[in-house]
Amino acid sequence: MNLSPIARYIAWLRRRLTPGEYLGLELTLGVLLFIAAAWLFGGIAEDVVSGDPLTQVDVKIALWMHEHERPALTAFMWAVSYVHSWPLPVMAALFLLYLAANRLWRWALIALCADVGGVVLNDAVKLAFHRERPTFSGLSAALTTYSFPSGHALGTTILYGLIALYLISRTKDWRLRVFIVTVAAFLVILVASSRVYLGVHYVSDVVAGAAEGLAWLALCYAAITTWWQRRERRRALRSNPRRTRWP
Repeated sequence: MNLSPIARYIAWLRRRLTPGEYLGLELTLGVLLFIAAAWLFGGIAEDVVSGDPLTQVDVKIALWMHEHERPALTAFMWAVSYVHSWPLPVMAALFLLYLAANRLWRWALIALCADVGGVVLNDAVKLAFHRERPTFSGLSAALTTYSFPSGHALGTTILYGLIALYLISRTKDWRLRVFIVTVAAFLVILVASSRVYLGVHYVSDVVAGAAEGLAWLALCYAAITTWWQRRERRRALRSNPRRTRWP
């Protein structure tokens, strides 16, 4: 039976929006999220390189934060930042071990790609932009790496974003899914705010770091999920040659 062009387009669109479908919803959302996050990062990066007004806003916010420091808040923000320094790779490794122990190989591969690749990507981008850190805080003098983009923002976005994706895949309750995304976003914002408050990053650094992490995570998730589904599709077709559709 021949379908009209409109019917074929509707069928194609339905497959793109179907969870678990080969080249389905996972790929569609991953590509859209990657485009949006990459666009945001590119816009910020262009402003930083050209010295647009965004950089002046960065300085004003950093100065305001420095002038309104409070001992109790500083101690809290320092603790938040410290927990997401060297302990962050440990948390990522523990999550990877959990995935491997439960033989969740697709998720383990996504985690490995996102975590390791994210670190390499961030180091390369830092060297490419070589933006100096704010000078209002004495903490900046102890850091030898560049400011743009924030590695803390990238790392927390990847880790908490990955955990959120995994948990969302385990539940169909939309209210629980919204709660998971909200908690993950809150943690990322908290860590990013701590870096700005402590004077070791500008606002544009942490926003760009989060955008970079989100784009990289979306790319890893979409690419590996698509490859995995293609692999499973080929296995199913080999075991049942008469099967021409997937799933």
